[in-house]
Amino acid sequence: MTQQGSEQTKILQFPQVRSTAIDELNLCEFPLTFLGDRAPKGELILEFKDTIYDEQLGANVQRSVTISTPPNCGLPTAKDEEVLLALLHLTWMKNRFREPTVNFTRFEVIKLLCWPNSGQSYRRLDESLNRWMGIKLDYKHAFRDRKEKRWRTESFHILEHVELCERNDYDEDDQTNLPLSSFTWNRIIFRSMTNRNTKPLSLDFFLSLRTATAKRMYRFLDKRFGLKPRWEFDLQDFAFEHIGVSRNYPIAKIKEKLEPAIVELVERGFIADCGKMDRYFKHPLQGWRVVFAKQERPFDLVLEQTVVNIPIAKELIDRGVTESVAQQLASTCDHNEIEKQIDVFDWLLDQKNTKALRNPGGYLAEAIRDKYAPPTNYQPREERERIKAQIASKKIASMNKKSKEELDLKRQRDERAHIQNLLTTLSADEIARILAGAIDSASENDRVMAQKNDVFGEMIRQSLLEGELLRRYPTPATK
Repeated sequence: MTQQGSEQTKILQFPQVRSTAIDELNLCEFPLTFLGDRAPKGELILEFKDTIYDEQLGANVQRSVTISTPPNCGLPTAKDEEVLLALLHLTWMKNRFREPTVNFTRFEVIKLLCWPNSGQSYRRLDESLNRWMGIKLDYKHAFRDRKEKRWRTESFHILEHVELCERNDYDEDDQTNLPLSSFTWNRIIFRSMTNRNTKPLSLDFFLSLRTATAKRMYRFLDKRFGLKPRWEFDLQDFAFEHIGVSRNYPIAKIKEKLEPAIVELVERGFIADCGKMDRYFKHPLQGWRVVFAKQERPFDLVLEQTVVNIPIAKELIDRGVTESVAQQLASTCDHNEIEKQIDVFDWLLDQKNTKALRNPGGYLAEAIRDKYAPPTNYQPREERERIKAQIASKKIASMNKKSKEELDLKRQRDERAHIQNLLTTLSADEIARILAGAIDSASENDRVMAQKNDVFGEMIRQSLLEGELLRRYPTPATK
């Protein structure tokens, strides 16, 4: 197999579960993007700063980061932050931070971020990659080097090089000839990665959060909780410099903006619930403070629950596979194989297969791991649905036919009753006149037959009379 083919094979088997991703510690300390989906028009610079006490140095350190962009790029937004995390995860999965250049397909990133497979998503991804190429980061005493144990002042672009393939067809089903793109990290940020200046991050949990504020708060606090389980911050410093809330907001507005994100992170089991009264307090000298504590129960249990947001894993869980096994299968097995085994499994249940019915979840998991071959009489879902549609169509046609026959029979009964009623209520002379008129209007053959005094003549006269009665006096239902 050629190198190109080998790379494509790895892409096709790339797992879609991102429970254990990687975050770079310097990139999650300060915001690098706006919280919204669009940067304010005309703004080309973002700046965040704070002052911390460094115990190793025994002194305060004034830190800052400035994000600047050329006019044609624009400042990064919340979607660009998602793309940046996806690039970190791709690098970790593909080469464990051994090489700064990563080959990838844009389809991979789209699927990784759970974006719709559409031209708009691809264009948004291209825009983000080019933006990270153009954006310059200026860290002043804010880029920590764990290996050298000191603060660095660094200026760099996050991406050194991006090569995007030409692709006009975004067909999700055609993955056999996906053209390869590539990106190359800047040597400074890549050196930080190779020096293990990183931490684990649940990309699934991050992407499942509803707001950009909750996502930013999760990244920042997740880093800080790695040092100690409880943190107290100056409220304005936390909101303005580490989350990216507008500096124009007063204290009340800051709380209002932070509260939905805090509530979500509490409900999801990431931070402990302490209520508004204990969350915020006013220090006599330091002003308004905000407190966060890590949830005491293992956060991994909460992360495991997010597997239900992954469609393929949820399908396994719905069929009896435990959440932990569903997560393991979704992260290690080819999704096409999983979907195929799910379809065979559904067919087996329809057939009342005893092996599948005895332990459905266990059987399905084993079938996926061992790649069971389908039975010889197996019918794929499309064929089953076609047969069901045919049966349903025949059933509807039969019901319509039966309904029509029942209506015809009812109509005949109603007409017979109506005629009998007319024969009873009309006088003999009126009936005779009606019969004479009917004979005059009949065909020549019926007139001749009606003149005969035999059984056939009587039948013709009766038929002509009844027809004329119905014409002159229709049944109520046919008026």
